[in-house]
Amino acid sequence: MTENTSTGFHLQANGIRFHCQIDGREGTPWLVFSNSLSTNLSLWDGQVAAFGNSFRILRYDQRGHGGTEVPREPCAYEQLVDDVVALFDALAIQRATFVGVSMGAVTALRLAARNSGRVDRIVACDGQWVNRTGAKELGEQRIAVARKQGMEGLVESTVRRWFRAEFIAGNPPVLEKVRRMVTTTPAEGFIACNSTTTVSVCSGFTSLRCYWSERLTANCRRPCGRCTKRCPDRISSRYRMPATSRTLRIPRSLMQRSRNSFAELQGTRAAQNQHSFKLN
Repeated sequence: MTENTSTGFHLQANGIRFHCQIDGREGTPWLVFSNSLSTNLSLWDGQVAAFGNSFRILRYDQRGHGGTEVPREPCAYEQLVDDVVALFDALAIQRATFVGVSMGAVTALRLAARNSGRVDRIVACDGQWVNRTGAKELGEQRIAVARKQGMEGLVESTVRRWFRAEFIAGNPPVLEKVRRMVTTTPAEGFIACNSTTTVSVCSGFTSLRCYWSERLTANCRRPCGRCTKRCPDRISSRYRMPATSRTLRIPRSLMQRSRNSFAELQGTRAAQNQHSFKLN
């Protein structure tokens, strides 16, 4: 069996310099993680620990975040997908399981729609198919704060938005890690990626089926009806593989390990909004 290794590096792709890290065992399937706004690749430390013996893992800082170059112009989700494809090509990754949270989740959905041949399956955490009402205005307010106060002005409001009150009250050490990620995000990178707040990713799918974990639904402490009614029904009926296709589920044990390690960082947020998808 090959050794479980870890390598951090910078790579020129799609016109900018990306900060990446590769972990896990050589010769195993690729697993790729994509971060949210205001975070970096260290967001996935728990997942790397959970899956490093079973996968070759690529983490990368989205453009304008972490150690990746800040773009000169505002960016869009299509450009974030171009980034992924360029990284895949540069690293000779033919196919991978792709996991994203928030901005990374929408990146995953667009990647699946545009480049299904490069993706075995995706896990989209806390993402959205289309903008919620008022999303543009909220994005503009956060941009204004970042310009006036820097990222320090967004730290506590971000923590309150991402975590449940009882989780924050316990003041676990992981909160300091999150605050550090938000604070060290380049303000100009945050602003550039906030131009991605126009979201509509419902087009382009031909064979996507949602596998919803009932265990995750059962663990949701704030059932709103969307978990068991709106989301699975709408997604699985609209984006379904032909009945003759061979489909595979992500093993429940892996989904549970993913939920546990992600919840360790995100409180219970991920348990409420996590879907996995398998593509042809």
